[in-house]
Parts: sequence; structure tokens; C-alpha cells
Amino acid sequence: GAKARGPALPGRDASINEDQRLYVQRLATDPWPAVRESAARALASRCADSAATRALFAALHTDKNVDVRRAAATSLTDCRAAGVGDALVRLALEQSAPGDLRAHAVLELGRLADPALTPALVAAFATTRKRAFASASEMLLGARMAKTLGRLGDARAASALREAASDPTFVPVQAAAVEAFAALCPDGARPLLATLARSDGPRLVVRAARLGLARCQR
Repeated sequence: GAKARGPALPGRDASINEDQRLYVQRLATDPWPAVRESAARALASRCADSAATRALFAALHTDKNVDVRRAAATSLTDCRAAGVGDALVRLALEQSAPGDLRAHAVLELGRLADPALTPALVAAFATTRKRAFASASEMLLGARMAKTLGRLGDARAASALREAASDPTFVPVQAAAVEAFAALCPDGARPLLATLARSDGPRLVVRAARLGLARCQR
């Protein structure tokens, strides 16, 4: 008959193999950032395991090295870990975080492509547009958020994108919003795109509107 399997050793998670344990340990404790980054990337195919997921979230939030945190974000996105979308939105809004890490969080939200995150990202976009008056980095982050909203493809973003596409205050944000608005192509989108395409506004905005007209027929 089948040989009975003995109980797991105390304190050990029977669902995780030794390689996974090693990666989790390295990610949490190794003094070398390159080793922690490599461990974070290796866990991308293993984070169905709860211990691996916890280690990646811990690295995302607390590691001292930006590259390690970026790798953790990518791995959590790759395996679509529960809660990763909300964590990325929060990170994108975290003004104390490095700018390139916040930008990476927005990039990963685009890769995650979860329409359920649209309301949270619309709110984050509104906050970032307000902050742009005091910071060029917030302006550029807002442009990234607009493009990501276009990638999510959720009509709930249309109103916010229409407003930003009509606002000439920050050219990169306006151009990105025009592009995203055209990608969504809600009913009645063409009149705004046509007006912008015929305008003598910034070249970046006019070009986005002309390209938008070519793809949006509503």
C-alpha cells in the first residue's frame, strides 16, 4: 500500500520546497542588494505560496534598496498576488518613496491590467494632478497614470480623462490624457478630439488628438 507521509517538521510550511525557503530567506536577510533582487525575481514563479508572497510584500514596502523593491513589485504583478493592485496604487501615491519606484508602480498597474482598480487609480490621478502644481515629478507621474487608465480600458475613467484632456495646464498630462481618452473612445469622444486636433495648441497635444481621431470613431 501507499507509504504514509510523516508530519511536517514543527515550524515548517510543508507547501514550500527548500529552494523557495532559500529565496525567501535571502530576500529577507541577505546583506547584498543584488542577491535580494535576484531572490525577489526568482519568487515570481513561486508566489502562489503564502510565505513567498509575504516575503515579496515585505520587500516591496520595507527594503532599503529601490531595485529590490522594483523587483518585488514586478514579481507580485507577474503572479497576480491578491492585493497587489491596491498596494501599487498606494505606492504610486507615496510621496516619500523614490520617484522611479513610484513610476514603476504605475507601470506595473498597466501590466496588471485589472479594471477593478479603475476607481482607485482615477482618485490617485486626481490627487497627482493637484500635486503637479508643486512638483514636476508629480506632473510626469500624472501623465503615466493617464496612460495606464487608457490601458485598463474601463469606461469609468472616461470622465476624468475627458477633463484632463481639456485642461492645458500641464502639457504632458494633457497629451497623455488625450491618448488615453481616445483609447477608451466613449460615445461623443470625437468632437473633443477634433477640436484639439485643429487647435494651435502644443504640438504634443495636437499630435495625440490627431492619432486619437484615427483610432476612435465615436
